[in-house]
Amino acid sequence: MKSVLRPKSIFGKLFVNFLVVILITLIAIGALLSYLVEKYFYGMREFEIKQQAETVANLIHDSLGDNNPETIPGIVAPLAESFDMKIKVLNTDGKVVARAQPENGGDVGAEALNFEQQELEQVFRGNALTKKAFGPEAKRLLVAMPLPIPKMVEEDNEPEEIMGIITLDAPLKGIEDTIAHISKLILISGLGATLIAGFIAFSLSKKIAQPLRSINKSARELAAGNFRSRIKVDGDGEIAQITRAFNYAAAEIEKTVLEQKKLAVLRKNLLDNVSHDFRTPLSAIRGYTELMLDGLVPADDQCKYLHLILDNSKYLDHLLQDLMDLSSIESGDVKLKRESLKVHEVAQRSFDSILTRADSKNIAVEMKINQRLPNITADRDRMHQILVNLLENAVQYTPEDGSIWLRAYPSAEKNRIVFEVEDTGIGIPPVEHSRIWERFYKVDKSRGNAKRSPGLGLAITRQLVELHGGSASVDSRPGRGSTFRVSIPIEQSYTKY
Repeated sequence: MKSVLRPKSIFGKLFVNFLVVILITLIAIGALLSYLVEKYFYGMREFEIKQQAETVANLIHDSLGDNNPETIPGIVAPLAESFDMKIKVLNTDGKVVARAQPENGGDVGAEALNFEQQELEQVFRGNALTKKAFGPEAKRLLVAMPLPIPKMVEEDNEPEEIMGIITLDAPLKGIEDTIAHISKLILISGLGATLIAGFIAFSLSKKIAQPLRSINKSARELAAGNFRSRIKVDGDGEIAQITRAFNYAAAEIEKTVLEQKKLAVLRKNLLDNVSHDFRTPLSAIRGYTELMLDGLVPADDQCKYLHLILDNSKYLDHLLQDLMDLSSIESGDVKLKRESLKVHEVAQRSFDSILTRADSKNIAVEMKINQRLPNITADRDRMHQILVNLLENAVQYTPEDGSIWLRAYPSAEKNRIVFEVEDTGIGIPPVEHSRIWERFYKVDKSRGNAKRSPGLGLAITRQLVELHGGSASVDSRPGRGSTFRVSIPIEQSYTKY
């Protein structure tokens, strides 16, 4: 019983609440209408009886004033029959001068419904009086009206003299029947309105509850791990807005979960790659050191082994620095020290840094930069790191006797300078263009050159470029070399700094 009175579902709660509100409203409206109808009909009947009382008073006024009371019954009798009411005329002594009632009125209760003595005294003072009375003949309306003596001269503040009073006793059965009929119509209309409103409440509750049920279902699916669950959105109301917000939240959760999964894979790959990249040089350093300590390395070869140990330690230092740089960038700890920089000076510094490595492989390196290019607003050291990474990458993957070009020119996109590094290296397959910017990704891990690269340079380069508000891209084909481009906003674009 308790569960029936208190529905648990949102649909049941909405429907019951709507229905209760509708019923209370209809009952209040019905009661107010009944009250207003009753007041209106009783008011109209009272006004009508007062008008009839004035008519009777005018007709018997002369007879009562001329002391001809014997003529009064003959006057009031047809009026009582015509008005369907009981009429009494009283003189100043309070005695009944004439009494009349309709033929079908009978004498039952004729004296039961009457004015009290103190009420009649008020009428004798010149005040008209109206009241409802209840008796054996049901409801009746009693009206008492004074009959003043006409004055020859109207004088202010002089009380009227009363020659008698007239009382009318009118039944209200006709009004009660009319009111009962109207109340019945109101009740029938209310029941019909309740049925219609109940149907509307049912439809409205279902319309509101349906998307909420869908949200609840989708929420359960999300909790169960189905992050692709979505809800169909109809309209632009509050429920639709909630649904859109839920779908947005579900999409964000799915995105976050996918990112977490991707990060988990990246962490695993990072751990595997770091372990591998650390293990190889550490093993080499340990092996060479043990050989030398055990006296197994001839004196003539010790210098060679020491250089190998130095090379591996430099590689470890470079790897650690790259990891620290990448971690700082991704955690947001890198703060750029922006300043106005000349493009030619930035490029020349980076160009000079890789000349020794290029010469060791007999690679021709050429820089083509117009010194009149507009300045860029950037971090001097980070721009050097970006260009060095690109140039070292080109040197690493360009065979001996190859060529590398460093260029800078205005971008087709407004307010940007493009730095371009082109080489005649091994090239990159198109399917791998988007992946070369990932951490530890190596295009061709089977080649010797790739084994000495941790695969972090391009990842760091791209993130540093994006920190400057620029973009990075590559154009390459296997066997045709590669062209890396980074665009950096010119000085005017960053005046707010």
